[in-house]
Amino acid sequence: SNGADFEPPVRYLPAGANASGFALVDQVAYAATTGSCNGVADGLWALDLSTKQVASWKGAVAGTVGAAFDGSGTVYVTTGNGGDHANSIVALEPKTLKVRAGYSGGAEFTSSPVVFDQKGRTMIAAATKDGRLHLLDSANPGSAVATSTAWSSSFAPGALSSWQDRDGTRWILAAVEGSTPSGFTPPEGGAATGSVVAWKLVEANGRIAIEPGWASRNLSSPLPPTIINGVVFAVAGGEYRTAGRLSAAERIRRS
Repeated sequence: SNGADFEPPVRYLPAGANASGFALVDQVAYAATTGSCNGVADGLWALDLSTKQVASWKGAVAGTVGAAFDGSGTVYVTTGNGGDHANSIVALEPKTLKVRAGYSGGAEFTSSPVVFDQKGRTMIAAATKDGRLHLLDSANPGSAVATSTAWSSSFAPGALSSWQDRDGTRWILAAVEGSTPSGFTPPEGGAATGSVVAWKLVEANGRIAIEPGWASRNLSSPLPPTIINGVVFAVAGGEYRTAGRLSAAERIRRS
């Protein structure tokens, strides 16, 4: 309680790394490095707090929140273009980060994976840049259980959210930029700058389909939503985003 170090600091990541998605699972600390900042390779890093040993896996980690984990400790990351396991959902062993399996999405992934229970099955979902959602079963992470149709050509959420409602329906949500993706009913007045959209998983004849559910009203630069007690909390970041270059003052003025 006096602010003193409990233990001496331990070297974990290379200096100058752009780290994100820090998580502590079973006394192993995980973090992703992206952007090749200061010459640090993109990938995932694992620090075993008991042995102080560091393991790493190199790959173009996609998304904004790093890795996801299932109940057995298996680590899941998504990747974009470049390097080994490009455009994939990769399953890694805990601590060692050795590759267990990989699934190719055909296009680069933009979101971090989200893991959830679907009627006793551990599922992994992630989004690709071509506007699709991919759904895997942890029992066979090398192939997809379901893949959605392409909802939008500018689909690039950095993270997904998920919850199961009282009726047992599983929902997957994403914050999307621009107009409402195809397949969804636009809100009254339309959505020009962004919205939160929700898909639902529908099971029939032993198969799972990913169907559009609803879209929120217009939001300015929406962030990944949080779900608490069945209520979706949507946040508009408000930042003016454009592909062109703007001065900081001009970006602030338009935000």
